[in-house]
Formats: sequence, C-alpha cells, structure tokens
Amino acid sequence: TDVVTLLQRRTIEIWRLLSSVGPRFHDQARRPMDSPALTALLATHRSDISIAPAEAARRLRAVTLATTHPMLNDKPLPPAQIVQLFLHGVGRSHPC
Repeated sequence: TDVVTLLQRRTIEIWRLLSSVGPRFHDQARRPMDSPALTALLATHRSDISIAPAEAARRLRAVTLATTHPMLNDKPLPPAQIVQLFLHGVGRSHPC
C-alpha cells in the first residue's frame, strides 16, 4: 500500500509537470520505464507471485496509472484498493 501511495503521488506529479510543459517534449523518451527498486521489492516475494518480478512491477505501475490518472478517473482509487486489485483481481475466488 505504501508503494502504491508513492506511485500515485509520482503519477500525479508527473502529470502536472507534463501538463505544464506541453506536448512538444512528450515524444523524446519512447522507452519502457524500469523500476529497479520496485522490481527488487517484488523479488523478495518471488515465491508468492506467478510472474517475474520485473513484469509484476510493470503491471503494478500500469494498474496504478490506470486507476490514478486524472484523465481516466474522477478521483484516484485508494492505495489499498489498488493493492487488492493487483494481488487478487476482481474475481470472487477463482482465477480464470
């Protein structure tokens, strides 16, 4: 939950920065973002996750962005709900 809180804060800060700069700089960095610290954190739980830590980090960032971005939501999803969604999805008990 603390990590998602930080990711949300960062998403909002970056969005505000990009909004103030304008679109002329948006295409300069077209590469996948890497999160070594988040990957390392998820690696400590490798036996509990079903995908590689780097992929899990990308997916957590994607879920956080999708549920936090001001153009996609009226208000950000609370961090605990993002964690619940990331770890357990939206199903009741059985994964697909």
